[in-house]
Amino acid sequence: MINVYVAGKPINRRDLPRIEGIIWLEPYIYNDDIGEKDADVYVPRDLMLVNRADIVILLIETGKELNTFVEAGIAYARGKPIMAVIDPSLNEQTRFLVSVCTSIFTNKQDLFYALEIIGREEFEVRKQELRHEGVINKDFELPPRR
Repeated sequence: MINVYVAGKPINRRDLPRIEGIIWLEPYIYNDDIGEKDADVYVPRDLMLVNRADIVILLIETGKELNTFVEAGIAYARGKPIMAVIDPSLNEQTRFLVSVCTSIFTNKQDLFYALEIIGREEFEVRKQELRHEGVINKDFELPPRR
């Protein structure tokens, strides 16, 4: 399984697609009991999730997402792949982010499709490992892409 951290604009958890092999580490899922303005709570939580992530996703809409820039810098320093959805019109404001990203997308659908491919590859690798370990002995497949 691949842990994917979502940084940037708050996203409704219903907007995150179910992708085989992907576990979403989306900070706004965890905000049920706290106010997002409580930096003593959300800063350590977000940094813990960035550290736990295998891939970091950045959702950039205005180019002024300071917290997202910080999370990107931390992910970059830790050598994590960074995938971003950036509006091309924000070229000047996002030059730093573009330079540290592994992949850049102009819409979420393309990014989610790329993650689906990565998740399926991870699923196939894990399936082979389980077959080799004798945990599974019959062939099973993922459902077709929707």
